[in-house]
Amino acid sequence: MLENQISEISEYLLKIYKDYQNGKITKENYIKQFEEKTAVSEKFIAEKNNLKEKNIKCIEDKMRIENILKFLEGKPDLENFDDDLFRDIVYKVIIHDSENINFEFKGGFNLLL
Repeated sequence: MLENQISEISEYLLKIYKDYQNGKITKENYIKQFEEKTAVSEKFIAEKNNLKEKNIKCIEDKMRIENILKFLEGKPDLENFDDDLFRDIVYKVIIHDSENINFEFKGGFNLLL
């Protein structure tokens, strides 16, 4: 959807440039419309880039989770806390307060509880 909006703005900018060249709109009107549409286009491009970054982060997080799950495959079901297993997969634990605990797993995945 953002791609379409960016493309439409590009087409509109080309149209108003041609209109300006052909004398259909004034220089002031052309500059005003150009600046307005360019600002909107820049916002869309920034949003698109932000979404790409978020998508990459989600993919990386998914891969990290899959790696943890692969590591845990074949391990017996736990009925009690396994200190060795915990140390194998958890890099550090940060206790923010009594309700917020952050587990940082080896491989970079974070879990906030």
